[in-house]
Amino acid sequence: MCCSAKSYWRAQRNYAYLHEMVKAERAESVGEAVEMARRLDNRATLERQTAAYFKGLTFKAAAEETDLEEALSDTSQEMDFDQPERSSSAWRDL
Repeated sequence: MCCSAKSYWRAQRNYAYLHEMVKAERAESVGEAVEMARRLDNRATLERQTAAYFKGLTFKAAAEETDLEEALSDTSQEMDFDQPERSSSAWRDL
């Protein structure tokens, strides 16, 4: 089977999958199903890249990441995300 035939069958399977999403009412249209699939693919890509980033950190860089994580966590505890206006003082402390 040549490359174009493989691509054709892959496209057929993809379209059938997208159409099934619509049929199962997980998406309102094939276009929406495509967007959902893209978001899932983007999320998986981000997950892989993030894991690779943290795996490749030096000990010092990992310690700095931990310090940043703790600072952000502490600051976010001071913020009320349910309020439309947030205090800018919490952001200055970062």
